[in-house]
Amino acid sequence: MLYENQPVSIGELRAKRSGNGSDWSPRDCLVDILRAIDDGTLNPQGLIVCAYAEGEHGAVDIKFSQAMPNVIMASGTLQRVQNLLGSNSA
Repeated sequence: MLYENQPVSIGELRAKRSGNGSDWSPRDCLVDILRAIDDGTLNPQGLIVCAYAEGEHGAVDIKFSQAMPNVIMASGTLQRVQNLLGSNSA
């Protein structure tokens, strides 16, 4: 399935306007990245995806996938994301 023709949701529009991560739904966030890859506006050299969900009895379940050239690039990318999160606090 190509996502380049996937319509932009109201939630995506709101999240992009506000710059607040809590305005995104997890699915809208993924579709936004997939749409950019499929329409050619993003040609990633690497990708890191991390998701969490509350499991039984309040336990946190984490799913992590990555497609990075090496651990140094992965660490650097994660550090840059931490810096961006700190500068965009809501």
